[in-house]
Amino acid sequence: MSKKIVIIGYGSYLGSQIASWLKSKPNYSVEEFDLLGINPEIIDFTGVDVVIQAAGIEPGKERCNPNTYREVNCDLAYYTAGVARQYGVKQFFYLSTDSLGKINNSDEIHDLQLSDYAKSKLAGERKIQEWESDEFRIVILRLPKIVHTKLSSLLGKNSVKENVRKMCEIVQKAIDDEVSGTFFMQS
Repeated sequence: MSKKIVIIGYGSYLGSQIASWLKSKPNYSVEEFDLLGINPEIIDFTGVDVVIQAAGIEPGKERCNPNTYREVNCDLAYYTAGVARQYGVKQFFYLSTDSLGKINNSDEIHDLQLSDYAKSKLAGERKIQEWESDEFRIVILRLPKIVHTKLSSLLGKNSVKENVRKMCEIVQKAIDDEVSGTFFMQS
């Protein structure tokens, strides 16, 4: 049975890699959207099985204040998850960061020694998990920094490609197994 997948973050490196991977496999129908300047409510999620939230602002790409990180990495993702849930989407992926480590959900964000970026991702995780139910499964992927020019030059392009392949395999398996939870990818 084919699964209809929407990837939010068209043009993002991770979103485009996941889209290419899934499009190359049988049984997936993939659409991509960019939320830059549009409201998630205009996306028709009718019949969609899975939404992958790959849109976000990374540290270093742009100078951002804490509010901008929170608006994009937390609030927009939460709002998109809510719209998807209303349409009956069964599974929602949120791409987060492994810089959060094994932080406990009871830890207060403002007490943690995290960057504004990591705080916004943790806030996003916590808000989106509020929607979790048997009908709306949440998958949090805490990913390492996969693409970084210094990392690429130190590890070589093959290591970056290997990390991307691992990430795509994890996404595919989570879709196929219809799981929920927080998953860590080791680089």
